[in-house]
Amino acid sequence: MIMLPLHVVLLLGLLPSSCASATDSLATSKQDSLYLAGIRQYSEAQYEKAIAMFLSSPPESLKASALFYTGLSYAALNDLQNAQRFLSEAVAKDSLNISFRFNMGQLLAREGAIDGAIDQYKRIVVLDTSFFPAYEQLGQLCELWQKETAQYRDTIWTRALDLRPRDYVALYYRGLSMFRNKQPDSGFVCLTRAVEEDSLFYAAVYELAVRNLARKNVDETFRWYAKAVQLRPTNPKVLSELATLFEKSGKRRAALPYALLAADLDTANATYAEQAGLLYFSLGKFDSAAMYLRKAAVLDGDNWSFRFNLALAYTQMDSTRLAVQAYKDAIEAFRLDDGANLHRRYAQFLSDKKNYAEAKKLYERALDIDPSNPETRYDLGWMYVNAGKPEAAITEFKKYLIATPADTSYTAMRKSVQNMIDYLNAHRKQ
Repeated sequence: MIMLPLHVVLLLGLLPSSCASATDSLATSKQDSLYLAGIRQYSEAQYEKAIAMFLSSPPESLKASALFYTGLSYAALNDLQNAQRFLSEAVAKDSLNISFRFNMGQLLAREGAIDGAIDQYKRIVVLDTSFFPAYEQLGQLCELWQKETAQYRDTIWTRALDLRPRDYVALYYRGLSMFRNKQPDSGFVCLTRAVEEDSLFYAAVYELAVRNLARKNVDETFRWYAKAVQLRPTNPKVLSELATLFEKSGKRRAALPYALLAADLDTANATYAEQAGLLYFSLGKFDSAAMYLRKAAVLDGDNWSFRFNLALAYTQMDSTRLAVQAYKDAIEAFRLDDGANLHRRYAQFLSDKKNYAEAKKLYERALDIDPSNPETRYDLGWMYVNAGKPEAAITEFKKYLIATPADTSYTAMRKSVQNMIDYLNAHRKQ
């Protein structure tokens, strides 16, 4: 999410008011001197000294702006508890100051108090309907945390673009909302405009790659994935996806460098190692294939297919001893007494590869072997979510709830599943 730093908004209405009596004037003058000294220390990033200056006056006499800067100083020192305390007091003392509320929202979002941050931004856009940063932050939080309705989020981005028609972040999220509303052509326009406004905006570039892939626009898919790799040359995920794209287009040699780089960048990911190994295998370079498939087998010892493919590579190399051992390891991993779990794991593997049709068959086979296994129902439900079949997902998640006992060991998972059912139901109605 594009988050603005704390204290980015100019303060409003912070001039000290005049006082009547001479004594009060002297006291006010001293407080103002301490306040200005605190501001100077804050501007010089001397946050501990700034706090000392601001808190030299009695707490009850501190003006809202002093409380505000004290909170920002604590935030800069990563003392979020005191930062929230003083920013809250500043907001309470001057509830109409949008700068106070905006920075409070930033702090709450930083702490993970998303609902509280959203509440602050909502209040700001009521106080000032033209304050663009609040719309942007409100929209992003609602999108990323699936807060409010889709219609409400659409309204936020529409208003944001009314205020700043060329803002690349607002264009990006408006594009996502167009896809959500089944207006893909408008979605492509918004995403493309976002990249035109900021050619380095990776999120929009990657989204254009994925959306063109879904539309089977091959040339455009390659173009946007190539751009994504230029922007994130060390991102193993996008490198692996581009390798897959080349592979499916029959360009295995072109795919190999990207797969190798992904595997070398994330040496703990068995799937990347397997991808490199299988590409080497398809190119007839069985010794290199064996090296990467062996890495995959070591990283994920429970996955019998890694060991099976490794055995095939050794077979092609005429390495009989190694092939026999790899076959034995694969058979050992493929324990018949654990057939349901094996089928489920293999189905997970295929589902991750988006081979949903074959994954579905394996999940159903696992349920034939062990009908009472709730984990299989759970995984099958998520497969349907990823495959874009919400009704089937809801059916499986409901079966999961029936299959799991309502005891403490399943409380968290059951709550998570129920939340997903509620979300899918709400999404279907929109």
